Formats: sequence, C-alpha cells, structure tokens
Amino acid sequence: MVLAKKYLWRFFDWELAEARKKDALDQARLHGDESLAELLAFKRGLHCVEADVKNLLQGKTQKELEALQTNIESIMLLALQE
Repeated sequence: MVLAKKYLWRFFDWELAEARKKDALDQARLHGDESLAELLAFKRGLHCVEADVKNLLQGKTQKELEALQTNIESIMLLALQE
C-alpha cells in the first residue's frame, strides 16, 4: 500500500505539472512568446515524473495493472474521505 501511495503522489505531481506547463504555455502564447513559455516549462522540470510513470506501468501484466488500478482507486477513495 505504501508503494502505491508513492506512485499515486507521483501521478498527482505529474498531473499538476502538466496543468502548470499548459498554463505557462497558454500565458506565453497570449503574450506572443511561445518559445519563452517552452523554456520556462523545461526549466521548472514540469515533465519530470513522466519517466517514473512509464517505468511503473511498463512490463506489467494485465492482472498486475488491474491490481495497481484497484489499489490506487482505494487510496484515492480513502483520501477523499479524510
């Protein structure tokens, strides 16, 4: 369960990073400076957990992925109840 929480938080961090990256790109485009936004997003390391997520999922069997999904969903439900 602890390992699943670790990966769940990495997933949340990744989702948050992607949202921040999109926001930074949108803001730069709004101001006409797309290259600056991409540089900002890169410097902030907003895509840093993508490799971790791929490593977590890669090579897993269907049953292992289903078990992981069930575990993550349980953790999410518990977090919502707190």
